[in-house]
Amino acid sequence: MKDWRPHIDLARLSTALAEEILAADEQEVREVAARSGHSLTGVARDVRELIAGASDEPDKRGAVLIEDAGAPCPRQH
Repeated sequence: MKDWRPHIDLARLSTALAEEILAADEQEVREVAARSGHSLTGVARDVRELIAGASDEPDKRGAVLIEDAGAPCPRQH
């Protein structure tokens, strides 16, 4: 294991995971959320917090999106 470079493996894993997530359609995401027993909103919040923690962006931890709060999204002009 002398030549093991975990940062390269992590980058490869992150890329593969991102591609898989982006390729998933809405129905697949809803099915996974339903099987997990968690709401999509809760899962999205948890994932954002994990990403913020891993990327050293503590100011984004606990950020609430408008749709998380149940308010309609504002229209952009």
